[in-house]
Amino acid sequence: MNGASSSSMNPSMVQGICPTGWHLPSDTELQELEMFLGLSELEAVLTGNRGTDEGGHLKATGTTLWSAPNSGATNQFGFSLLPGGVREYTGIFYYVNYGAYLWCTSQYSTTRSYYHYVSYDRSDIYRGYSYKNNAMSVRCVKD
Repeated sequence: MNGASSSSMNPSMVQGICPTGWHLPSDTELQELEMFLGLSELEAVLTGNRGTDEGGHLKATGTTLWSAPNSGATNQFGFSLLPGGVREYTGIFYYVNYGAYLWCTSQYSTTRSYYHYVSYDRSDIYRGYSYKNNAMSVRCVKD
């Protein structure tokens, strides 16, 4: 976040590591994307697995980078989500090729932030929160 504080605004207004003219998405922005894909407003604010095929619409197709079966992957909107996994605070990587974890700028608590997750064997989308000292992928959004 490059020193910026938490943001739940839409747009987040947090440039972070993104280039000029781009910003990191807030939890609210990712929820808006998920509602565009088909989640209801009530579902979008829940934590845990939500929806049916919304995650599949975001995933890159095939099993070159995603582990089989890459359930429901259509990449319908050209988002081309890739399974970068997560790097825990210990320095060990987990779930590479099995899951795409996306940080957002919205803080859950002083030590945790929200993330959104899509799995190789599901087509829905998970929303949760994790310790900030873990490392996950980010997706910059054009201002």
